[in-house]
Amino acid sequence: MLRIDRIVGSRLDPQLADRLHDMEHHGAVDVLALQPADVSRRRLRARTRSGVDLAIALPREQALFDGAVLLMEPERAILVRVNVERWLRLSPASMADAI
Repeated sequence: MLRIDRIVGSRLDPQLADRLHDMEHHGAVDVLALQPADVSRRRLRARTRSGVDLAIALPREQALFDGAVLLMEPERAILVRVNVERWLRLSPASMADAI
């Protein structure tokens, strides 16, 4: 189990973005997919898409977000992706039904 105690940065940070881009081409970026409800948690146990078991315990001043870089090593990186919430969409058959 890999323990994560801080967020390294954001995938949008220019310094990290270039390294992540190169690592993605080599298949060295692993993704932790989270539900929107899990983003507010400071402590959780989760598994990445490639099967790496994570124990996350963040300090109070840090919070998970879409694009958070949890691990940046020369040979691998772990990136958080938040799944999109699905909403029920209704389409009225006519304008009268819409009103």
